[in-house]
Amino acid sequence: MGKGAVSGVCEGVTDKAALTGGQTLPAHLALVCLRPEQQAATVAIIDVEESPRRSGFEFYPYAAAFFRRLTGRGKASGRGLRLIPGIRWDPTERLATLSDYDMAFNTLIRTRGEYCPSPLSTSDGDWLFPETAFRRRERNKHRVRLAAHKYHSTWSRQDARRRAQEALQYQHYAERARIELNFQSPDTFVQWHDRHPELKEQDWLAMFWH
Repeated sequence: MGKGAVSGVCEGVTDKAALTGGQTLPAHLALVCLRPEQQAATVAIIDVEESPRRSGFEFYPYAAAFFRRLTGRGKASGRGLRLIPGIRWDPTERLATLSDYDMAFNTLIRTRGEYCPSPLSTSDGDWLFPETAFRRRERNKHRVRLAAHKYHSTWSRQDARRRAQEALQYQHYAERARIELNFQSPDTFVQWHDRHPELKEQDWLAMFWH
């Protein structure tokens, strides 16, 4: 590992809020680098954004800074990729080139893990930026809660409208039955009652006795 490779301590990380978008993270997810590749990603952001002129000549500055910190070389290599858990690099398969990985790591690191293009997977981004993965999960949970609340509210309003409509329909039904009852005799009451099976007992009794 070259002189520029990261050591066991994440040196140079002085502004955690800047690296996490100004958001406060739970204590157990604070920006504490534990693995060399996570340290390299964090320090690469500082290298590029604190020295934009120096990195401005590189096509993939974030990737270059990352691999320089990780392996001492400023670009992706088979050795460097094998140092990152989850990445299986086999040049004989020809599924992706090293340049593809440079591009993907550049986007991943530049966006702090928000975007993880192929050939990287979402789990690769989550591994390098666990704080971003945490925020993404929290956003998803929030969206689910909002959707559930919206569904419940919509269902409640629809149910209230349905009940109000049914009550109005029954009111009209009972009023027609009451008017018709005024023209019935004791001999025709049974037929009247049979014609109104949906009439509630307390309602037809009230009509009968009044």
